[in-house]
Amino acid sequence: MRRTLLPLSLALLTATLVEAQRADLIVLHEASSPFVAFNIWVKSGSAADPKGKEGLAALTGTLIAAGSTGQDSYEAILAKQYPLAASYSVTVDKEMTTITGRVHRDNLEAYYALFKNAVLSPAFADADFTRAKAQRLNYLERARRYSRDEELSKQLLFWIAYEGSSYAHPEEGYVDSVRSITVDDVRGFYRTHFRRGNVTVAVGGGYPDGFPQTVRRDLDTLPEGAPPAVPVAAPKRPAGMKVLLVDKETDASAISFGFPIGVLRSDPDYVPLLVANSYLGEHRNAVGRMYQVIRETRGMNYGNYSYIEACPAG
Repeated sequence: MRRTLLPLSLALLTATLVEAQRADLIVLHEASSPFVAFNIWVKSGSAADPKGKEGLAALTGTLIAAGSTGQDSYEAILAKQYPLAASYSVTVDKEMTTITGRVHRDNLEAYYALFKNAVLSPAFADADFTRAKAQRLNYLERARRYSRDEELSKQLLFWIAYEGSSYAHPEEGYVDSVRSITVDDVRGFYRTHFRRGNVTVAVGGGYPDGFPQTVRRDLDTLPEGAPPAVPVAAPKRPAGMKVLLVDKETDASAISFGFPIGVLRSDPDYVPLLVANSYLGEHRNAVGRMYQVIRETRGMNYGNYSYIEACPAG
């Protein structure tokens, strides 16, 4: 068989990683893109929740994404976003909070004004807090307990693996802990963790010259410093097999099992694990070994997947 080498023109490489002057600013300029994307990384997440206030970081993120600012009510923000065909969202994980947005570059100026206000001057209004807290409690009391068995199973597995550490609780918190959270708790969490030294800015797409630096300068108006580091206890090594059974009246059962590993992406074992994981069956991968044997051959259930690291909403 003859091998053909396809020439690659440098002109096709339109995405250029621009060297930033500082480590907390990451830019990816793609001149031909009609979009501009933002990612604000706050290096604090649910692991920083105070004991008894589990879910505080997530509720704070919700109010940034779906709440009023010092300039506009939430209803006014939604009305302004509608003709821009754009919005922003917040995701809270164990160690990080990310604020993400994407807009057509023709609408960048109007959109960025809203985005900036959401990050720098959230109002944490009482009405927004009451609404967001009620929605969170509805999810915790009803959805996760009674209609999200697969998600509940995975959360309980994580709780067993990280029992006794700040990683053990789900990002959304518990019913009792969320009930105890006040709007002043949210404001205090924001003041403590949304600080200049705790934030990294990433901007990509077809932005105008100098725009990423403008975003970074705007974020530099946050208070100086960073919050104290959160001590994270290592997961306890399991002694033998530990099983947790949740007795519920359901038509189907969700099963999750696993083992804590200390492998990071920089470790030499990561790539072999990645290959093994792909063979067993990555998330939503219908050609994986488990999916084929358990579902296709035996017809026992819907999905069977393998993970070697956290898969949000997996």
